[in-house]
Amino acid sequence: MSSWVYCDNCKQFVLEDELEREYEHHSELSGMGGVTCETFYVCPHCGSDEIDDAYECEICGEPTTSLDYCDDCRTEVVKSFNKWLEKTAGELHTNTSKIKDLLYYEDIF
Repeated sequence: MSSWVYCDNCKQFVLEDELEREYEHHSELSGMGGVTCETFYVCPHCGSDEIDDAYECEICGEPTTSLDYCDDCRTEVVKSFNKWLEKTAGELHTNTSKIKDLLYYEDIF
């Protein structure tokens, strides 16, 4: 299974297997007994070699530049948490800051 990479130039996610190879011949090294051709990978969309590692979102599996979650899933989790927080605060007749304090200072996770 191929892993994801991210092109910093065109902002596209690409599967590693889809990268194109470029070769650069170094004639100045000819006759020195070593390799005279350099191989590097480029983006198939724009040809840039500005390629970085990308990751899969732990929730939806889509590619992301973050180590854990994509922006869409992060937003949805925060929205869901805030809805829960508002509902719980209402049920307990308190404000959300009291519940946040409890969550942050108690070892409940």
